[in-house]
Amino acid sequence: MINITYESVISHIFEIIALVFVPLIIIGCLYYSALGIYRFFKGKTKKELMEENARLLEENLQLKEKNAELSRHLEHAENVVILNEKQQKENDLFPQIIVIGSLRIQSKRISYIESQPDNSRMKDFHYTDDDKIDSVNTTFEPILEQLAGNFMQINKSQIVNLDEFSMSQGDELYLKGVNKAFYISDKYRGEFKQRTSKI
Repeated sequence: MINITYESVISHIFEIIALVFVPLIIIGCLYYSALGIYRFFKGKTKKELMEENARLLEENLQLKEKNAELSRHLEHAENVVILNEKQQKENDLFPQIIVIGSLRIQSKRISYIESQPDNSRMKDFHYTDDDKIDSVNTTFEPILEQLAGNFMQINKSQIVNLDEFSMSQGDELYLKGVNKAFYISDKYRGEFKQRTSKI
C-alpha cells in the first residue's frame, strides 16, 4: 500500500512545476536573447525608423527655415552695402555742396566749424585740405540743414566732421590733422557715443 503524505504531495507538485516552468523560463531566455541579437544585427524596427525619419524631417524643416531667414538677412546686408557703395560713388562724382551766404563749399572738405569767441554769429570754416579759414555771418541751423549725417554739433559753438574723428578721451575728442581738443558737452555726449561706436 502506497503511503501518501502531505509532504510527498507538495514535493511532487514542486517537481511538476519545475518540470513545466524551468523549460519555459529557459525557452523564454533563449527567445529574448535571440531576438536581441537579431535586432542588434538587423537594426531598428520599422516603427523606430519611422519615428526617426519623422524627427529628421522636422529638423530638416527647421534648418530650411533658418537658412531662409539667414538668406534674407544676407540679402538685406548685401543691399545695404550696394546702396552705400552707390552713394559713395555718387558723393565722389557729385560731392555735396553747401551754400552759406556767398560761400560755396564741398562738405567733405570741412573738418570743423566753430563760432568766433568774440562774435558767436560769425562761423569759421576749417578744412581738411587747406589751412585757409572762411568766415560767414550765420547761425548753426542753416548749416546743419545742409550738412550730411557725418557732421555733428558737439557743443554750442562747434560742429565736427565725424569722418575726420580720430579718438576721444573723456569729454574731449580729436580730429585727424588738428592739434587741439574739442569739448563734448553733456547735451550731445549720448548722441556722440552712439554715433562714434559705429566708426
